[in-house]
Parts: sequence; C-alpha cells; structure tokens
Amino acid sequence: MEFSQVIVRGTAVLVVLLYGLRLAYDLNLLCPAEKRFWAARRRIEWAWLAAGIFYLIHVLAAFAFVHHWSHAEALIHTAQQTERVTGWYWGGGLWINYLIALWFPLDIIGTFLRGIDQIPQRYVVCLHLLIGFIVFNATVVFGPRYWIPIGIAFLIWVVTRKMSSGSRKE
Repeated sequence: MEFSQVIVRGTAVLVVLLYGLRLAYDLNLLCPAEKRFWAARRRIEWAWLAAGIFYLIHVLAAFAFVHHWSHAEALIHTAQQTERVTGWYWGGGLWINYLIALWFPLDIIGTFLRGIDQIPQRYVVCLHLLIGFIVFNATVVFGPRYWIPIGIAFLIWVVTRKMSSGSRKE
C-alpha cells in the first residue's frame, strides 16, 4: 500500500474508532454518568480533539493524494461512488464533508470551553445523527466489506450494554 493510501485510509479508520469512543461515552457505556470524574471527561475531550484533527488530515490528504487539489475531480469521484452503490449520480456528500470540516473545529472549541458533559442533550443527539450517518455511509455502505462485521459487533455491544445497564436499575 502506498504512503498516500495509508494516510487517507489510516486517518479515516482513526476517526471512526475515536467517534465510536465518543458515542460509547455519550451513551454511558464506558461508565455511568454519575460515576464520571474529571480525568475521564478530559480524556474523552482529548480523544474528540484527536478525532477532529485526524478528520481534517483525512480531508486534506484525500484532496491532495486522491483528487489532486481539484474540487471538480472530488465532486465527480463522489458522484461516481454514490452512483455505483445507490444508482444515483450525486456528489452532494462532498459538500457535507466540507460542512463537517468547518463544523468540527467549532465543536471541539465548544466542547473544551463548556466541558463534554455540559453540552445540551439535543445538540449531542444531532451530533450523533450527523456524524453517525457519515460514519455509517463511509464504512458500511461505501467502505470495504470488513466494516460490516465490525459495525454489527459494535451494534451488538451497544445493545447488550444498554440492556444490561437497564436491568441493573430495576
């Protein structure tokens, strides 16, 4: 595998893993909210910062190595990938990636200023709907097939953890 592929794919994998960590934290799967302490919250904030940095590196690396700094080439590539999977020639996913590249640094600043546990719940839900949709599409829909069992395993883990934590409360 070429260096450029390692950078583009490797940063994407790191973003997905760090997003999974953030999702598990926000779903109280790593530790219950009432047992969280300052250091645990801080670690998740730093992991989220790393996710944002890796995401920006991924976008820049993809633009440099895959699309040769051409928006038109990136748009065509995105539309072709979308058509291959869905039958719909649409490059709008590229614009969504641009929006996330603008939003992510702002979110990280807000997370550090407020504290990860002080972010309004509605915002956290919207964050996970947006980023979760992007991660799902980048891995399970458009990504290599090895993401399917990883996604299923993560989903099973989430469901079983939530069910077991619910049964302990009774």
